[in-house]
Amino acid sequence: MAFKGDGGIIAHVNFNGVSDAIRHSMRVSSITDSGNADYTINFSSSFPTASFSWAGAGARLSNDPNSWCGEFNGARGSGSIKIRFFDSSASQYEPDIAMCIFTCNDFS
Repeated sequence: MAFKGDGGIIAHVNFNGVSDAIRHSMRVSSITDSGNADYTINFSSSFPTASFSWAGAGARLSNDPNSWCGEFNGARGSGSIKIRFFDSSASQYEPDIAMCIFTCNDFS
């Protein structure tokens, strides 16, 4: 059973980083593709604070297991976050499968 609420998962998204199609989401309204492996995840309702936690991962269909993602410094707000994906050589790449989860205390 998933824990939702204060301190729990308040949003998630599973999307295709090549086509930007959202496969499944909760409290995510859209994905904005800003260029090579740069995405802005837009929330359908703002969080009470921009001090939320998040984690993400991505993969290519070629079974490339070496991937990681990070956020753009200063590009986080209570209504969105801008992230990018990298491979093991620190080159940006568009993942075929991208997933992010978001948590936040003080969520009502």
